[in-house]
Amino acid sequence: AAGELEITDAVDTLLELLDDAHEDVRDAAIWSLSQIGGEGVRKTLEKLQEETDDDEEVEFIESALDNLSFTEDLELFTIFDLPNANGDLSGEDDDEEFDLLDKLDDDDIEDDEDTVE
Repeated sequence: AAGELEITDAVDTLLELLDDAHEDVRDAAIWSLSQIGGEGVRKTLEKLQEETDDDEEVEFIESALDNLSFTEDLELFTIFDLPNANGDLSGEDDDEEFDLLDKLDDDDIEDDEDTVE
């Protein structure tokens, strides 16, 4: 659950849980870390993968590393100022960019009308 909420403060606690005696607890910590990401998480998971002799755990950690890559790739999209469901950019009420796009669309329509005539 902490991973789904991307609570970066949970990383220290999750790192401690990697040594838990219960496999389910370790797996939950591994997966949550793969969802949160952050500095050192990849190295920690790779080291854990190298140290284990359990083939199932190796595969699970590999899946977690794939998920971590996906999570890191998703962070790249935050550099784009994309509109949310309400059409707002980054939650701000800034319509200037939309106005510019509307103007460009209007100019294209006018240009098309000129070539038809």
